[in-house]
Amino acid sequence: MKKQIRSLIIGLAVVAALVVVLILLLRAPEEEPSSTSISSSSSSSSDNSKSLLSLKLDDIQSLEVRNTEEYTIVRDTAAGGENEWVIEELAGLPKVKNSYGMLAIAMCSLSAKDIVGENITDLAQYGLDPAASTITVVMKDGARHTIEVGNDAPGGSSYTYVKLPGSNTVYLCSSGDIRRTRQIKTDYISMDLFTLQDTTNMPVIMNCVFGGTSRKEPMVIERVVSETSSASNDGQTGFSDYLIMSPRKRDVSTQVFSDVMETVFNTGATEIIAYNVTDEQLAQYGLDEPYSTLDLKYKENEQVYELHYRAGEPDSSGVFYMMLEGVPVIYRANINLDYSTNWMNIQYQTMASRLFILPFINDVKALTVETPDGSYRFDLTVVGEGTDDEKLNVHYNGKALTDKYFKKFYQVVIGPTTESLVESEEGLNLTQPLLTYTYEYVDSSKKPDVVSFYKGPTRQVYVAINGECEFTTRDIYIDKVYSDVVKMINDEEVITDW
Repeated sequence: MKKQIRSLIIGLAVVAALVVVLILLLRAPEEEPSSTSISSSSSSSSDNSKSLLSLKLDDIQSLEVRNTEEYTIVRDTAAGGENEWVIEELAGLPKVKNSYGMLAIAMCSLSAKDIVGENITDLAQYGLDPAASTITVVMKDGARHTIEVGNDAPGGSSYTYVKLPGSNTVYLCSSGDIRRTRQIKTDYISMDLFTLQDTTNMPVIMNCVFGGTSRKEPMVIERVVSETSSASNDGQTGFSDYLIMSPRKRDVSTQVFSDVMETVFNTGATEIIAYNVTDEQLAQYGLDEPYSTLDLKYKENEQVYELHYRAGEPDSSGVFYMMLEGVPVIYRANINLDYSTNWMNIQYQTMASRLFILPFINDVKALTVETPDGSYRFDLTVVGEGTDDEKLNVHYNGKALTDKYFKKFYQVVIGPTTESLVESEEGLNLTQPLLTYTYEYVDSSKKPDVVSFYKGPTRQVYVAINGECEFTTRDIYIDKVYSDVVKMINDEEVITDW
């Protein structure tokens, strides 16, 4: 028994010693590759590493690549430097940053980490009969150095099989050195549609135009910022920095505008479909008469940028084709159709604010309310504006009214929202208003704004702003104002809900 135990102990000790040796071998530093030029002879180093290429970057003239495509990367001295490179068919197209020259740099010093075997007859098992890709480095003196590239080694390895022409010796090289030989031409074209320096904040939108066949006419939106939040005859209310200029002047819905702009900057290309696009390809992908277009000017860190999109109609899964104006590249992209408000399908009636007109109360000199029973003029004066003692004085026929009551009444006045869009005034009876508001402003250079309500379809009334009718609201609003204006002239509190 003691002899058996001793034998077992000795056996375990031997195994442990072998494990330690194996760990040391795995952790041992790799031998630096030699500086010899290209050669097919076997390695004499103990770890089987071998230098396959040792070249000077300045001596390289071009790189010939053959995989599923064939193309040549040439030194582009016209671009202003010896280290500029180009694929001539892609000249003028947006580049993936640093993509062209990286393959040349990798080929300057290419080392095999190990020799898989010599005189291998079945090269196909390594993806080398024929080679998956081949790269030939052409030197300025005319010399040519070729590397044949096969499959990646199995087992999640970061190594790839390679060999030299005319040789059946297979080597293992780091995949990072030669992965670029598998790139096709479109891999060198940038898919960046725009550049944001800060992706956590929305840039300042200066103006935008939404067009395309999905809209009857373009929708133009401008950024309109005033020093004060005063009302204007152009419709600016101070509650929004943006104004729809066409097809009609109207404040934007702030939330809708924000959501739409978010979808703009979340749009990204997923694939390049075609480059140096022909008229036939434009028609093929629905971009000759695009479903949606967007012209956008924005500012970030005081730098102004512009982008111009044209897009085909998305399919049921949200896939669509798009282009940047001036860039002859068709991209495949995807948009989340779960959002009802995105830049591709946004319409005027959705973008327009559902509120009619919102003059800031401190900017109003007088509000006149006209009903079938009479005309009621309320005169407003702000005392101590901008101070802790600021107060709104309200008078009706010389009688002072309670300011907090009037402010609630004013909320009712500016409170109706859009129910539907009126496409045309043709056939509408807009002769006898049911209710009219006239806003006169402290700034005498501004003309009064007039909002009138007319009998409309079932349970709705038409609303005209300065003589132009484009919306409806609920008819119960009219009865609410009839009741509240009587309370107001009697200096009674009103309820803002209706």
